[in-house]
Amino acid sequence: MLVADASFPDLRQTIYVYDLTESVEFGSAVISEDAQVPVELAIYLDYGQIGSAGRPYRRAIYPFEPIPPGTLADGARSFAGNYWYPGDVTVEPGCHTVTLMASHAFDADVCPVESNDSSYLVWQVIRCQSSVNCDIACEPPTCDGPQACPKCPRPALDASSLGGQQ
Repeated sequence: MLVADASFPDLRQTIYVYDLTESVEFGSAVISEDAQVPVELAIYLDYGQIGSAGRPYRRAIYPFEPIPPGTLADGARSFAGNYWYPGDVTVEPGCHTVTLMASHAFDADVCPVESNDSSYLVWQVIRCQSSVNCDIACEPPTCDGPQACPKCPRPALDASSLGGQQ
């Protein structure tokens, strides 16, 4: 589980990204029982919006240096050095989100292999040309009912995972 209070930048503050912004660093802490498996991290730009190839994000940044395995008894384990480089991809002016996802394994679509083995944090980002030219206000996305925001799918259960029962 990612620890919101240990996150940086502060989750309660909007991140402003301008033309000259070289990078934004993300970090936090994780508390988990890892069974000797490292914790992997991914950053999604605009998670919940359909992007290329029908994925539930506009862009994924993956992989990062994994967090060494630990136990719940270890408490919160801090990590840093996870960068988003806005200049690497066109980020249109306006409102965006950056989602940091932790899991023990990601699939080829950069989604957690098991959704119940994942945790995430979300930052609001406003992209402007410059600080002088930035009067954008953002509303949170609405994802109710049949118009729910897209997300990484839950893995399908096959007969072998059910012990042969259907």
